[in-house]
Amino acid sequence: MHIKGRAWTFGRNINTDLIYPKLWFRPTYEPGEMASHLMAGIDEEFPKKVKRGDVIVGGRNFGCGSSREEAAAAMKEAGIGAVVAPSFGRIYTRNCINVGLPIVVSPGIDEHVTQGAQRRPRMSLIQRRTAGCVQRACTANSPAPRPAIRPKTAPAIRPALPG
Repeated sequence: MHIKGRAWTFGRNINTDLIYPKLWFRPTYEPGEMASHLMAGIDEEFPKKVKRGDVIVGGRNFGCGSSREEAAAAMKEAGIGAVVAPSFGRIYTRNCINVGLPIVVSPGIDEHVTQGAQRRPRMSLIQRRTAGCVQRACTANSPAPRPAIRPKTAPAIRPALPG
């Protein structure tokens, strides 16, 4: 898998309140309105600088915090090509899947990509797809992938015998 685009780097523990601040919440949005407030909690000028196809490279636990669907939707609306980080918040991951925003877990990527980099990072990919989300990827400089984790099966439920 190759991801190509201008990189925008953000640190660790960037929460959804920073990605899409509460100040901009509305019951409904006009087309393009959400994208105009993307990352406003960190850089108010970011929406003017970002272009379609750009890639956000986050640190560990990117998208943590509340369950703001607007965070993923604003990225999709802004044309973000993908979000790559060592790990993501669980609810943010689900919201990205829901809106069709590609996210890639890549250990150590935040240590190898600099702001504005336009080179195409080579990624050897080990895929396990869940509703279109790529679960695991490694860059050339990152450690070997861990084996895929299999979901636990629920124990069989047996009806109580009268007695």
